[in-house]
Amino acid sequence: LMKRKPGMTMDEFKAYYEDHHVPLINRLLPHASDYRRNFVEPVQHAAGHMAEGRSSDHLFDVMTELTYPSEEMYQKTLDALADPETGGIIAADEAKSFDRLSMRSFRVDKRRTSC
Repeated sequence: LMKRKPGMTMDEFKAYYEDHHVPLINRLLPHASDYRRNFVEPVQHAAGHMAEGRSSDHLFDVMTELTYPSEEMYQKTLDALADPETGGIIAADEAKSFDRLSMRSFRVDKRRTSC
């Protein structure tokens, strides 16, 4: 879960993430089998007006999902992030668009049900 830097518009954030950060991650951390970015969008009621309350004050602006084909590939990503050179390059790029203090990461047990 990541939030954009204060003062950055959502359009600027999406553009930087997609045009700069994604290619960098794909180059430095090629171990994932799927890399999804799920950007938060405003919610509208059926009548067409914006939801009341704090709809513009999201806890995060994007939920990124990385899926790995094996535990070994996941561990390779963790090892690369722990490497001072690789991790430093990624952290420096994140600082250009993300509010790094608000970033949260989780490992999840993903399950699906066919409908």
